[in-house]
Amino acid sequence: MTELVSAVPGFTTALLTALRAVPAGDWGAAVPTIDIGRKKELDRETVMLMRVRGDEKYHALTGRHKDQDFEQSLFVLVSNPLATSTEAMDRAYEIYGVIELALRADKAIGREHGVLWQEIKTPSGTPTVETQGRGYVVESAVRFRTRI
Repeated sequence: MTELVSAVPGFTTALLTALRAVPAGDWGAAVPTIDIGRKKELDRETVMLMRVRGDEKYHALTGRHKDQDFEQSLFVLVSNPLATSTEAMDRAYEIYGVIELALRADKAIGREHGVLWQEIKTPSGTPTVETQGRGYVVESAVRFRTRI
């Protein structure tokens, strides 16, 4: 029987690599920290790739994948003690815009891992009140489909 392999780890790594490869000048004021998973201490500007949710469908006779549909959660967090709520929101969406442009520019992210296509979902934002100043969180996800 064929060993079942998921494209999720490969796509997550390819997405992380693509975002880290964005030229420093494209990020605006500063390059945000880009990482996988939740951290205890966050920098002022952080992009986090979080949980992956999705479905894997298998061919009953061969046990091989037919399709995999996933969503890679993505969070942009801005926390600035000197910023107003509007400034924090503007900066969070500026960072999100760079991410969206990078994904639209490179349609082959994860192609070597069986990714057929990817798209970024419409974001939602939430203002936060930090112990020192204001912050803003933009939440979105990157949807992708694979066939292995």
